[in-house]
Amino acid sequence: MKRVPLFACVIIAVFTILVEVPLSGTERPTWSIAIYGGWDNTQFGLFPSDLWGASRKLLRRVARSAPAEVPFVLLYDGLDPGDSELVDLRTNESLDDAGLVIDPSTREVNYGDPRTLATFLIWMHHAFPSKHFLLGFGHHYGWEGFNTDESSPGARDMDILTMPEYRRAMTQVRKAGVRIDVQWFEACACTMIETLYEYAPYSAYVIGNEDTIDFFDMAVRFPRALKRMRANPDMPPEEVAKLLVKTYPLHTPSSLINQFMPLQYTLNPRSPSTRGEIGLRRWSPTQFSIDCRHIPEVAHAVDELAVYLLADMPKHRAHALKAQRKAQKYTLTPWYVDLYDWAERLAEISSDTEIKDRCEKIKNAVAQAVNASRKRKRDKRRHGILILLPSNKRRQRTEQINEFDPSNTYYDLNFARDTHWDELLDKLFAQ
Repeated sequence: MKRVPLFACVIIAVFTILVEVPLSGTERPTWSIAIYGGWDNTQFGLFPSDLWGASRKLLRRVARSAPAEVPFVLLYDGLDPGDSELVDLRTNESLDDAGLVIDPSTREVNYGDPRTLATFLIWMHHAFPSKHFLLGFGHHYGWEGFNTDESSPGARDMDILTMPEYRRAMTQVRKAGVRIDVQWFEACACTMIETLYEYAPYSAYVIGNEDTIDFFDMAVRFPRALKRMRANPDMPPEEVAKLLVKTYPLHTPSSLINQFMPLQYTLNPRSPSTRGEIGLRRWSPTQFSIDCRHIPEVAHAVDELAVYLLADMPKHRAHALKAQRKAQKYTLTPWYVDLYDWAERLAEISSDTEIKDRCEKIKNAVAQAVNASRKRKRDKRRHGILILLPSNKRRQRTEQINEFDPSNTYYDLNFARDTHWDELLDKLFAQ
């Protein structure tokens, strides 16, 4: 992972001075919306993420529901060479970025490059200043990263934005004075504690699924949410976060289609993490708003339990693994388990009062961090935050390495560095 060249920082600084035009007494809009697409891939050979241009067209229609004064900008990159574009979705017009975001010689961007993310957000901030910022992402692959780009080289013939790269980009963005209020993922398994711990310093709220994406969601949820924002354009970030959850549909064709996703995902040789994890796992729609202020409390509670279990692993190993087998799991990769549910199962299995107390702290911290949820009544065991917890040594070893970027490991995550959870996983399967 390369450092951002000094000349790029100078260009951004000069651009900031040149393009930030005073608003002539006009008050800045309350919100601006930026979509960092993530469409330059074919879903592991099954179908293009852009749905043959339908996703972009859908976003244009969605933007009509937004308040007229709210900028709604997409950084588009499809499968064709030279098709990258900055689009004002309100007018369907291409925007001129003076070559700062999109390379003018190739008309291409790499969604997996932290420099692309940083320059896009800084450019957006200065071109469309606002009080609050809603940022949309796509295509999440657990702790390994998000926004795969197949036009760029990588271990799986694609680049990906890893957590250290995200951290680097957002550090640059923060230094440029940009604050992301709501970070929204139209993606799978984006509410892992490992990733939330990375996102928390750079945004106030994170919105996303605990399970697999509902591909029909955007056509239903976003127009509903934007119409309500149009009626109340000064809505504060907490209310916008809750609104995105409240308007999430619980009944779409995905209720049927996604039941076959675990089998398809396991059998498709191009899927990541395909290791024969075949099983009957029911998909359900979920959506959660995470208050990032409470993520450190969740991490601290997990750390306290990990430290206690590590002190006498032979005594606690069987109970921890039994709780893993019983816990609610992410349908595509069952080595991601619902943190709250695992703690609850462990507290039921163990007679150790110290474990019970620490599990209760985890549950309380998760409940405090999740400030809005939408799920079906039967899904009482889905609480919004996942954690990596494999069931066997082979899977644990596999999950140590980022298959999209082998130079990146689980141990490079801030969550692993700041807690004893990674040591717990190592010792849990040491025998």
